[in-house]
Amino acid sequence: MRALFGTIAVAAVLTAAPTVQAQDWAKARLENSPRHGEWVELKHGDRTLKAFVVFPERKEKVPVVLVIHEIFGLTDWVRGVCDQLAEAGYIAIAPDLLSKPGGGTET
Repeated sequence: MRALFGTIAVAAVLTAAPTVQAQDWAKARLENSPRHGEWVELKHGDRTLKAFVVFPERKEKVPVVLVIHEIFGLTDWVRGVCDQLAEAGYIAIAPDLLSKPGGGTET
């Protein structure tokens, strides 16, 4: 029984480690990006939704892409996807659909 528990514990650590490393890589890429990204608040009535917006390095009008995050919320990885879309010439907007009064997804 102990061997089974040990095997499960090792598998859990090995599974979680790449996720942490992937988030670190995404965060580092965002910090080094030359593009402008910012958090904005979208208000409708008494509700507020936070969103992350990244702009390409262009002055002319460009198309907009709406990026929807997965179940884990608006993570650094999703923000990195927005940055990559901006690099390709799009304005990328990622609403934090888990926004709630007083804050949204922790990143």
